[in-house]
Amino acid sequence: MNKIVILFFLVLSMFTSCSGKKDTANSDDSSLEKDMIKLTEQQQSLAGIATSPLERTINPEVIHCNGVIEIPSDARVSMYLPIGGYVSEIYVLTGDKVKKGEVLAVLEHPDYIALQQQYIESHAQMLFYQSEWERQQKLQVENATMQRTLDKAKADYLGALSQTKALESKMEMLGINTETLLAGKVSNKVYLRSPVNGFVGNVNINMGKYVTPTEELLTVLGTDHLHVELQIFEKDIARVHEGQNVVFTVTGSDFEYKAHVKLIGKEVDPTTRTVNVHAHIDAHYPDLITGMYAHAVVLVTSDSAYVLPTTAVKEENGRNFAWIEDSPGVYRKIEVRLGSEHDDKIVVLPTEDQKNHSFVIKGAYSLFAEEKKQGED
Repeated sequence: MNKIVILFFLVLSMFTSCSGKKDTANSDDSSLEKDMIKLTEQQQSLAGIATSPLERTINPEVIHCNGVIEIPSDARVSMYLPIGGYVSEIYVLTGDKVKKGEVLAVLEHPDYIALQQQYIESHAQMLFYQSEWERQQKLQVENATMQRTLDKAKADYLGALSQTKALESKMEMLGINTETLLAGKVSNKVYLRSPVNGFVGNVNINMGKYVTPTEELLTVLGTDHLHVELQIFEKDIARVHEGQNVVFTVTGSDFEYKAHVKLIGKEVDPTTRTVNVHAHIDAHYPDLITGMYAHAVVLVTSDSAYVLPTTAVKEENGRNFAWIEDSPGVYRKIEVRLGSEHDDKIVVLPTEDQKNHSFVIKGAYSLFAEEKKQGED
């Protein structure tokens, strides 16, 4: 009997002790307000919690848009020859980088020789008529010649000069140096040279092919004035101005290229309701190719603002919330007003009280998840 009583009191004592501990724990939790969570140091470490006062930084207002890498129409050069010929050499392929004056291909034809001979003869005749006209001018001063003879000498000279200049223009179009030609170096070859720095576009020739004066031999794309042709919706165009900075990326790359607004179109496309905006690229980027698709942002303003990582904020039923640190290990959920979003940052419009707190900038997801779990218990 005594043993039974002793055992009863021992169990009662253990139950009372356990109840006391539970009440104490409940008492600690009950001190927390609604929307507050308390974590131990170990829990904070596992959740990756990190806090910081609101960061005040430059957070630009931006306009998102799409575009295409383009070159001006005067930088796309189609190459022809005024006289047909046979292709004897080709030194480039599509996509090759070329410099101004670089030989791209060589063509041959007997007509090139005949044209050069014609130029040499015309030039010599022009010099003869020039000399005769100058002689007749001197004779007239001495009253030793008739006006009619002087007029004929002048006409002969001007006619020969005109023919020589016309042939000289053909020489230039063929890429033949007339000074070298007059030195007696005649050739049946014509060297096709690049007119600009850039890249080879289409190559429409092959070895041995005969090309006519109307055939496009190849194209060269000048890259000195590469630009992005942006399409901006009409609702945003009023905020776009010349000189604004532009940042863009191209498909398959995360590298950010720099440009600035150069020209703004004056017409709205009736189908897409967009306006073309020409953005000049600020530096030479060898990897950019004409026709590439680009995603861009126009930096409309660069105002100073308070920002948080977008992962620190959660939208619930049309309202936005974040977490602040009330005391070590104790976090409180508060409603925040938000501004524009750019990249992984979002503008926060804090109250004066919120400016004095540290916000959870990492691990906020774990706090939202813990809050939801407690609400389900």
